[in-house]
Amino acid sequence: MSEFKVISAIMRGRWLLDDTFIESHIPLIANVLKGGRYSYKDDEEYSQKSAISADGTVRYDRYRGFSEAPSGSIAKILLRGPVMHYGWCDDGTNELNEQFNAAYNSPNIIGVLLDTDSPGGQVDGTESLAETIYTAPKPVVGFGNNGYIASAALWIATACKELYVDGPLTMIGSKGVYQRLYDFREAFKMAGVDIIDVYARQSTDKNKVYIDALNKKTDALKDELDYINDKFTAVIKKHRNGKLTSDDWLTGKLYYADEAHKIGLIDGYKTKAQAIERIRELSKTKGSISPKTISSQKSISMNFPNIEALAGKTEISQEDLDKANGDLTVAGITGHTIVAESFISDAAQATADLKEANTKLADLQNQLTASQSKVTKLETSNATLKDVIAGRAKEPSGAMTDKESGKKSEIEDQNNEPLPVSAHQKWANEVV
Repeated sequence: MSEFKVISAIMRGRWLLDDTFIESHIPLIANVLKGGRYSYKDDEEYSQKSAISADGTVRYDRYRGFSEAPSGSIAKILLRGPVMHYGWCDDGTNELNEQFNAAYNSPNIIGVLLDTDSPGGQVDGTESLAETIYTAPKPVVGFGNNGYIASAALWIATACKELYVDGPLTMIGSKGVYQRLYDFREAFKMAGVDIIDVYARQSTDKNKVYIDALNKKTDALKDELDYINDKFTAVIKKHRNGKLTSDDWLTGKLYYADEAHKIGLIDGYKTKAQAIERIRELSKTKGSISPKTISSQKSISMNFPNIEALAGKTEISQEDLDKANGDLTVAGITGHTIVAESFISDAAQATADLKEANTKLADLQNQLTASQSKVTKLETSNATLKDVIAGRAKEPSGAMTDKESGKKSEIEDQNNEPLPVSAHQKWANEVV
């Protein structure tokens, strides 16, 4: 990264950085702003003579990538010093992104160790690198190298599948965002320089937030910083979903490792060798994806943090299930839903109850049909009876009855049974 870009970042950037680091480096920053020149890169760290580290991990080679890594290797990527978008003291988030993607695409790399000692840094580039780690198709374990995992480094390192430190004096936290402004107007006046800014007539809001802040009106700038800070908060909660036990970290506190572990910002203690072995364990359960698969499925996340967070829980809320189903949606898995076991039991019982109710309804329907048939027959018989009675009432008193003539009545023909005759009609028939 050129000196100009460094100075530009210092002057204009918004920072996710622990303030103690800034204050202790003010002489260095002042010297850079005055045009001083330094070479910061560690010859041993950046030597390209061998990609194999003493601990057995493989470092990224700028010219060959991981092409010479033995099969089953673990890549070691360093997050050291202030986090810059483009490399200066160490590789910036832009270069680190390239290293992670190279590791993912190398068939000989089974996982990545993120070796971290950083007080944080620029907002620019932090979100992108963290997302590259969070959606990794291979296990990535973060390791705090007895230093800092602060601010932007916290955003990045918590994106790892697991995060460990090697000692209780490691400091973790300092979540927050700020911007430092430099007002040189008085200095220019003292130097006899008048600055005149001319804007287009329609550009009434251009640079307004910055100019207002220089004039001590900082509300609009605070709104912008609050927006970034809210994103920061949401990301940490996503990264450490199901592990956080407190919200004390929201205010920007910096913790020693014991307290950070207690509130869920890290997963505990491991030596570097143990962290490397943990990656090997995770790689066996995680499985592997070929570079071809990765390139053809770039949009698919292979992480299911909200589903994994359900493990070991005795009480799972609907919100937990909604988040877990969100993992499936993000991974492109549709047409399937995670539900509580009680939901399945209730659904099975409801299905059985519905089947029984349908059976009873069918029986009642059959009974209703039979009853309606009987009613129809009775109504027909009743109408015929009325016709017969009406016809007999019109017959002469000497006419023969159906009984005397041997002729069956219409009712008898219909029902194959003799029609009951009232008592007075029977007496009348006998008299005749």
